[in-house]
Amino acid sequence: MINSGFEDHVGWVLPITEFTAEYSMEKPRNGNWSLRTGIVPPASPIYSYSSGQQQVNISSSATSANLLMWVFPISSQTNLTLAGPELTIGEPVDTQAQVGDFQYILVLDQYGNLIESLHVGLMNNQAWTHLSFNLDDYIGSNPIKIHIGTYNDWLDGVSAMFVDDVTLAVCTN
Repeated sequence: MINSGFEDHVGWVLPITEFTAEYSMEKPRNGNWSLRTGIVPPASPIYSYSSGQQQVNISSSATSANLLMWVFPISSQTNLTLAGPELTIGEPVDTQAQVGDFQYILVLDQYGNLIESLHVGLMNNQAWTHLSFNLDDYIGSNPIKIHIGTYNDWLDGVSAMFVDDVTLAVCTN
C-alpha cells in the first residue's frame, strides 16, 4: 500500500463529505501522522460519512494476502455496540442512511460498491488496537479498494477512529 503510515499525504482518497476525514497529528501511533475518520468529541454531532480509501491489486502469484492495521476508536455515543448495521452488498456505502454511529473497514470493488464488510461496529476503547483481515479471496481478482471510515448519524454523541500503519502483507512463491 502507498503511504501506510499517512506521513506523506498521498495514496489515500479522502471523499469530501459533511465532515471529511483528514491526515491528523492528534493521535499518531508511529511517526507524526495518522488518518482521522469521523468526529472527535466534544464536537457537535452532524450527519456524515467520513472515510479514506486506497485501491490495491493482489497479484495472482500471491499465496496469501492479509490486511493489517492499527485503529484507535473513540465514541461518545451512549449505546455502544460491537455489531454494526447490515450494509447492502453491491451498492455504494457512503449513501446508505443508518441509525447509530459506527466505525467500518470494508472491501469495495473498483467502482466503489461494497463487496465485503471486514469490520462494522462501534468501539470506544480509546487505545491502539491491532486488526488483521484475510484477503485471500481477492488474490488475482480485479482491483479492490480498502475503505476505512466512521459514520455519524447526528444523534446522541459523536464517533471517530484514528488509523495508522495500514499494510497489505502478501506472500508469494
